[in-house]
Amino acid sequence: MARPAASPEQRELQRQRIRFAASELHQSEGISAVSIRAVAKKAGVSPGAIYSYFSSLSELMRSLWLEPVAEANRRLEAIAASIDDPLERIEALLNAYVDFALTEPEVYRGAVMYVRPTAAPEPDVAPIDEVPFHTLLVAALESLGVDDAALSAQLLWASLHGALALPINVEIYELDDPERLARAMVERLMLSLR
Repeated sequence: MARPAASPEQRELQRQRIRFAASELHQSEGISAVSIRAVAKKAGVSPGAIYSYFSSLSELMRSLWLEPVAEANRRLEAIAASIDDPLERIEALLNAYVDFALTEPEVYRGAVMYVRPTAAPEPDVAPIDEVPFHTLLVAALESLGVDDAALSAQLLWASLHGALALPINVEIYELDDPERLARAMVERLMLSLR
């Protein structure tokens, strides 16, 4: 006789158990320790069971950062809604992005600096206009009358991300700390917009 299907509540509980196991491995041993087998062992399920909840290891890892990123997006939207002047809004958004990276370093690294192993399957690509940080920058840039605001928003984001990521990823050189580089980058980006 076949086992009865799990209820939606049971499935959600199992999904959360798997996410918790992956999160514990990531926090205690680092990203390299997180594999389907390791997560399955920690969660007390078979490796195959994980694939009934997550299509890939990448999807599982992204799920760990969904809520903190959603909260950061809500903060960005609140900031944007509270500032009428487009230049002030852009500067506040850029600084809020830096604050997120510095106050939530593990989430930032996982959600924004995660580098997919070459052996892992390519993720589904979502439109950039689904990213609140980008769309908020685009709206402010359009208010300023900037041509190709979407490209300009990506350039602002890429510049700031680079200032945050370079000293983290290239540890063999004496680079300034990420906060100092990122704050200086915000100043220079704002100068270029003015």
